[in-house]
Amino acid sequence: MVKKSKKIWLIIVLCFVGLILLVTLGINPLLKNLIASRVEERLVGNFYYHYDNLSVDLLTRSITLDHITWRFPKDTTVFNQKGHIDHLTFSGISLLPLIRGNHFRIQGIRFDSLNLVTRIENKTKEDPEEKDNSNNDNFNFYDLIKGQLKSLEVEKIEIIDGQATWLNPETNTIWRQIENVQFEIRHIELDSTKAANNNGWFTLRQATLEGKNGELFLADSLHKIHLKKFHIDYSKKMIIIDSLELVPLLTKSQMPYAKRYETNRIGITAPKIVIKGIDMEALMVSNKLRIGCLLIDQLNLEVFRDKNPPIPDHLHIDLPQIALKNTTLNIKIDSTYLVNSYIWYRELSELTQKEGEVFFSEVNAEFYNITNDSLSYKQNPHAKVSVSSKLMGKASLNVDFTFNLLSDNGDHWIKGNLGQFELTDLNSAFVPLKAISIRSGHIDKLEFDIRLNDYVADGKLTFLYADLKIDKLNKDDLKHVDLNNFIQTLIANTFLVQTSNPSGNGDPRMGVVHYRREKNKSIFNFWLKSILEGIKSTVSNSKEK
Repeated sequence: MVKKSKKIWLIIVLCFVGLILLVTLGINPLLKNLIASRVEERLVGNFYYHYDNLSVDLLTRSITLDHITWRFPKDTTVFNQKGHIDHLTFSGISLLPLIRGNHFRIQGIRFDSLNLVTRIENKTKEDPEEKDNSNNDNFNFYDLIKGQLKSLEVEKIEIIDGQATWLNPETNTIWRQIENVQFEIRHIELDSTKAANNNGWFTLRQATLEGKNGELFLADSLHKIHLKKFHIDYSKKMIIIDSLELVPLLTKSQMPYAKRYETNRIGITAPKIVIKGIDMEALMVSNKLRIGCLLIDQLNLEVFRDKNPPIPDHLHIDLPQIALKNTTLNIKIDSTYLVNSYIWYRELSELTQKEGEVFFSEVNAEFYNITNDSLSYKQNPHAKVSVSSKLMGKASLNVDFTFNLLSDNGDHWIKGNLGQFELTDLNSAFVPLKAISIRSGHIDKLEFDIRLNDYVADGKLTFLYADLKIDKLNKDDLKHVDLNNFIQTLIANTFLVQTSNPSGNGDPRMGVVHYRREKNKSIFNFWLKSILEGIKSTVSNSKEK
């Protein structure tokens, strides 16, 4: 009985080995050729592709393609997308549906060393090459199954060590770039009916994307954004960015040669940014950005501006809500928080050729109802911003902003106050920028309430100060006071500038704000000049101020 049992087991083993040999030597090559022909039949869209080898493993129900290259569209030398993959593996495949078509399921897809390059041509109506030709449409996921499969289900997609590059269509230089991408998507359903009517989009249950060293070169050709590390979670509707930087591409001295007019050179570092409640499907399908909460922690912003180049007369800078309305992306951000941040502004004076600076520390800000969605701002027509900071690291500065989102002329209000402050702390700005030194002066209180629009600012201001004295300096060395400067200083302190407010036992003088906007200058210039107008009306003895 024992010998008979051993014979039975030996027969079973031999049959199993024979089956494996049959599959390997017989069925597997036939199936490989059949699948290869089916792949060529299925991928009939307007894109070129090539692979070196296709292997099939029936035991794991997997298919692997080695060294794939592709280009879209295939009938032109100017590509929109192209790429390369070292290995593309499909595992847990329902092989019968692949052969017969219709409904197709895959357990996993893995991309090893994916390299994607994208360039989108900006054709205009005046372009004689522009045609109503579907072959030049942008590639989307629906192209993969159009006319071939009714539905495609994938349980898991992985990208290992991916890289994506976007090229500037005009200069053919790098516009955006992401390296070291680790990507995982779970449960994708691509239904032909939905995809055909929904920009090629698919139903997605879960996706996570992790990447390092992402770069975005901005359209001004002066700056790029660098992301050290980022994590995107589709189901949790969350994006976490670990260290974002806005990096200037030019030095301060190179800026005037790159641009013939005044331009800001901006540097930004943000160690952590958290985006919650982001609707990624609305962004991809409907071009709508929906964010519940945006948190920016410890932002460091440095701005430099060279005042020597001219400002174009024809330039018109839109006020914030007008610029937001003109944005093509439909935006709604419920709340944004800026925490424990730092802002530094430096300027190169055209008068002295020296740099002056002013900075704000401990900056905390809250933004509410930032939107250009017409339905949203009709329900809530105001965006609000509250900012607190330390001017020059010392004086408490608090400002509230209210923007009328229904206004077509940028109607908004600013209301704020500045605490006690020694005016001599502003000499880092006044001396190099205007060749004026504040000899003494103390602020007891500064309060302002101003309404502004695209044309004018009007409001009132209270500026209580004492012992104000100034010195006019030589603009070349910013130290010596020559005879002409001495006379100007004497006249200013004696006749033009009132030393204190209130003076003696009199009532405090109220400042009046009435300032016409220079539309070719920024909103920050408009706010500052409006406040200074009220200060000058308080300090000055003369109508010319």
